[in-house]
Amino acid sequence: MRLALCATLQDHLVGEDIIADYLLYWLNKNSRFEYVEKFGLTEPTDDIQEMLVKIAINEKKVQKIRTTEGGYKYKPNLLAAASLVIKAFRTGELGKVMLDNDFLDADQTHYRTVCS
Repeated sequence: MRLALCATLQDHLVGEDIIADYLLYWLNKNSRFEYVEKFGLTEPTDDIQEMLVKIAINEKKVQKIRTTEGGYKYKPNLLAAASLVIKAFRTGELGKVMLDNDFLDADQTHYRTVCS
């Protein structure tokens, strides 16, 4: 997932919503809550669907869908919202991050144990 998040893999092959979900997980796990202010949320969340709906509404990303009665209804475009989240990460709008920091911490612990 880290490779997909860094655009090493094409987004549509993994799924923008899945990449955004991993990003949300990583940000929360590492206490990086810049996304709350960036996307106008009231508090951090671990629910990607809730977050994408709020972003889609705030950014006016909606889909016009034809109903069976012949009319139209509008619903939040979650893939467009996921793309916004991924783009914000990739352009640094969510801050500079090191996705492999957990590997670096593990290496340092191992190094201290071996060299002690």
